[in-house]
Amino acid sequence: DDEFAKKMGFEDLAKLKDMVKERMGAEFGQMTAMKLKRDVLDALDKEYTFELPEKLVEAEFRGIWNALTGEMNRSGKTFADENTTEEDARKEYRAIAERRVRLGLVLGTMGEKEGVQVSEQELQNALMARMRQFPGQEKMVIDYYRKNPGAMMELRGPIFEQKVVDAIVAKAKVSEKAVSKDELQAMVQDEDGI
Repeated sequence: DDEFAKKMGFEDLAKLKDMVKERMGAEFGQMTAMKLKRDVLDALDKEYTFELPEKLVEAEFRGIWNALTGEMNRSGKTFADENTTEEDARKEYRAIAERRVRLGLVLGTMGEKEGVQVSEQELQNALMARMRQFPGQEKMVIDYYRKNPGAMMELRGPIFEQKVVDAIVAKAKVSEKAVSKDELQAMVQDEDGI
């Protein structure tokens, strides 16, 4: 009721409902965008097959593997806990590394052809978003990115990737399909393996 809404900091129940609708709409928009991006990346992965530069694949695999084994060491988990073996896990993560490298090269080429650029403002916005993840440590975050140009590439990469996907979608024939919240969540979860 209105009294509850006022306790929550809103004028009345209608304002509280508006805020909830807005947040739910934003959440569904994010899930829809994730699904669309995944569909585009899956289509590109199926469309393009070519021999990959082994050094790039190996570097990507090492990064993934080091992150995985580091997390397993911190959590005390083993491959058996994950219902797999180290050999099977290596094969799985090698395939992931190959996909990432392939898609990176394809997106890079397509982005270059489309003239996709990441502006300084977009990089600054990404840096500000990263700083908000570490309240009270903003100066350390800025110093880290100033001293590590490669780290700025980590901020640039996802922006560039999304802009290329957006350019592909803008040229594609896209059909819309109405789904319920539960159906959308199930589609996103199924693809993430959650």
